[in-house]
Amino acid sequence: MSNEQFTWSADVKDILRHKSHLYDQGETVLLDETHGRAWAQLYQASYATQFAFSLEEATAEWQATMVGEYGAIWPAASPQFMVQGKLVGSLLTVLEAPWNDLPPGPFLIELFIAPEFRRKGIATWLLALAAEACLREQKATLALRVLNANTNAKHLYAKLGFKAWSR
Repeated sequence: MSNEQFTWSADVKDILRHKSHLYDQGETVLLDETHGRAWAQLYQASYATQFAFSLEEATAEWQATMVGEYGAIWPAASPQFMVQGKLVGSLLTVLEAPWNDLPPGPFLIELFIAPEFRRKGIATWLLALAAEACLREQKATLALRVLNANTNAKHLYAKLGFKAWSR
């Protein structure tokens, strides 16, 4: 898989036009530092077909994220999705990414769904919740990076109004 990434940005109001309803399928919770092990296991399982992460590498990624290596985590814009007490979806947003080649403002650093729960609207739901948090704080856009070869993610993001961004 190509590791070439592109930055995309969307107006949060465009994202909200596609909000789905998942109330009866699971529970949405805010990111909590106690999610570490479950998050690392989900991270490892979600990327298994693209990258071979060990549980230790996934745990290190969680720890780096929690100490702000990718920017200050914005808990209100980082919803997690649980089904029967199991973490099956995670979206992590930072208030501002630490890299200078990105648009200013909220930046989505991770979005992944357990393979067996994909294509059920969970990613759309989590993105809409992040967009709602942005709207409450008067942030007009949400940006992210996507691998060029990840056609499923690119299709979802385009459907929600994300477009290629350049300086």
